[in-house]
Amino acid sequence: MHTHIIASGYASDVVVGCALVTFYGKIGDLNNAKEAFDQVLSPNVVVWTALITAYSGNGRIKEAFECYSQMQGKDIAPNEVTFVSLMDVCARQAALQMGIHLHTLILLFGLDLSLGISNVLIHFYGECGHIEECWKIFRGVKVKDIISWNGMITACVCNGQSLQAMKIFLGICESGLRPTKATFMSVFDACTALAMLSEAYNLHLHVLDSGIELDGQVGNALISLYGSCNSLADAQAMFLKMSKSNLVGWNALLGAYVKHERGESALALYYQMIAEGLLPNNFTMISVFSACACHRRLVSEGKHLHACWFAGGRDHDDVAVCNSLLSMYGKSDNAWEVHKCFSYMPLHNTISYNVLMSACTNHYEIKALQHFNDMLSECLIPDVGSFLPVIKACANQGVLTEVSHLHVRVLTQRAYRHNNVLKNALIYAYSRCNTLEIAQNIFDDLVEQCVVAWNSLMAACINKSLSFTFFDQMLHKAVLPNEVTYLTLITSSASQAMITLASQVHARIICSPFFNFVVGTALVYMHGCCGQLESAFITFKAMQMQNLVLWNAILTVCAHHGKGKETLQCLEQMQLEGLSPDEVSFIACLSACGHDGRVVEAFKMLSAIESNYGLQLIDDYYSCIIDALGRAGQLECAEFLLKTMVSQILPAPGMTILSFCEHHRDLERGHRIYNWILDFELITQRKLLEEKNCPTVLCFDDDTSKMPAFLKKCPWVAMTRSSPF
Repeated sequence: MHTHIIASGYASDVVVGCALVTFYGKIGDLNNAKEAFDQVLSPNVVVWTALITAYSGNGRIKEAFECYSQMQGKDIAPNEVTFVSLMDVCARQAALQMGIHLHTLILLFGLDLSLGISNVLIHFYGECGHIEECWKIFRGVKVKDIISWNGMITACVCNGQSLQAMKIFLGICESGLRPTKATFMSVFDACTALAMLSEAYNLHLHVLDSGIELDGQVGNALISLYGSCNSLADAQAMFLKMSKSNLVGWNALLGAYVKHERGESALALYYQMIAEGLLPNNFTMISVFSACACHRRLVSEGKHLHACWFAGGRDHDDVAVCNSLLSMYGKSDNAWEVHKCFSYMPLHNTISYNVLMSACTNHYEIKALQHFNDMLSECLIPDVGSFLPVIKACANQGVLTEVSHLHVRVLTQRAYRHNNVLKNALIYAYSRCNTLEIAQNIFDDLVEQCVVAWNSLMAACINKSLSFTFFDQMLHKAVLPNEVTYLTLITSSASQAMITLASQVHARIICSPFFNFVVGTALVYMHGCCGQLESAFITFKAMQMQNLVLWNAILTVCAHHGKGKETLQCLEQMQLEGLSPDEVSFIACLSACGHDGRVVEAFKMLSAIESNYGLQLIDDYYSCIIDALGRAGQLECAEFLLKTMVSQILPAPGMTILSFCEHHRDLERGHRIYNWILDFELITQRKLLEEKNCPTVLCFDDDTSKMPAFLKKCPWVAMTRSSPF
């Protein structure tokens, strides 16, 4: 067609040329759009604007403004449509300064009273976070159309004013205007943020009354809305009304299940979707991997789905999918898989690094700071989620210099300079580094010294009795304690040196409204750490109901005190009350058997775990058995069992045998175990280098300066290395 137009000589015509530029712009063919523009002999403002719109509509902000500059060079004055196109691209790119410059030009040209200009300005300032400017422009529009109202609702939602957005929607209804699908999509977002089920019902009725078709987009939004309003029943009912061929609807219900941590239900829905013949997309897998992160027992299923997903020809180039995987492995405390998955990703964003650093705080705190610096080297801007894990890691390592550097970096980022969450983290960090003066200064600088800040100050005190001093000061300033306050005091009292304070804490809690399962469980642990086994049992029995977590607490306390018989009796009683033991229960019981020399009972329990309870055997069980064998002096059996471990994540069981080898002076076996540990670390490091050079664990070699402290103390360190098992 274009060829025929050129041949006929009409390509130079303004009207025809403008139509061609517009056509090519809409289909994204910018080269032909520019060629059609160049063929117009004397392009006017309409043709120039058509080209600017083509560029802006395809996200080519640089070319759009270059075109605008060329138009100005031709002394062609822009019109309303020109500015609408340019402001729209500024809104999508959040180009605040350029948008303000254009707004000034709009005022100079006297176009600010145009409804189209006002609407795009509301959209622009809303996207740039200047909500007050949105309100100013909105109130200045004398005759508002539905686009004006929709723009203001969207601006409020984007800037955290969801309640105002709901009020604007009521204004639309009162004005006599008919809401559009875009209106409802925006107000659904507002209601989602507020999680108001009654308003969700009202909006659903408004949709039905408005005559808008309940298509996939609206239906899926309603599924997500009901899920956010804690009504899974309504979300499921809405899903059943939708077409089963609509993948977005499946994804919406999956997301609702994940939000409510219904991991099993989400996976069941996923498999049902596959059975219906639908292929999952990236959004599906984000929900599926997030579902597997809901419960530790689902992570193995998530790992299987991970392998299947990428075996189907996908790679790790979708950052959002990979971030959900990182989060899944991170929540299961599997730092190895987090690092491995991270190493496969060709691109990372701030969230990727945040999950990676959070994983490090449990096992490899020394690596968290390195990853933070790596993030900065990739020109990624840290957010609150970036600072928190690295500040915690440096605090727990007691690295005052690095805490100070991080403090300076927080201060240099204006957005976080007065962030109370980060200030509380810094209070904790400086307290852990025994620099209470700086911690106190940050605390005093807080505009509102809320209970969270007091909790941070108390939690990090190296001198545990000082926590109680701060607690008294907090009460004196009329700040009411919360559950975390009492949990902090319980932690501070959990040692035999603090028995008196522990009794005082218990007395305070009994008189508070916070004596619940969580606090009661912590009290059981506290009395156990203080050597008060009888008090632990009294607290346990004082609870109205005993759940699995509470039973695990009393099992762990009994095991800690070497009470094998009592631990096994508690396990039996727990099962009589209808509770099934989990991994924590069995680890406590196996540990108790080890302390009490009950090797036979330990092996019987290990056999029953898989056959009677259907649980997978994990390395922690074997570690307990190895500990029991070591205490019984059966090092040969312990060494044999070490070779049959289910998986190899950390060489902790080897370290356990090593300590018993030293105790029993079994130097030959100790030498073998020592070599195994060293070679394990070297092999681990080599694997990570092969997997895109992922820096996960420290590499130990013959240089004893790199050895862990416990190895240096062993008498066989100076011996010549031999081959491992």
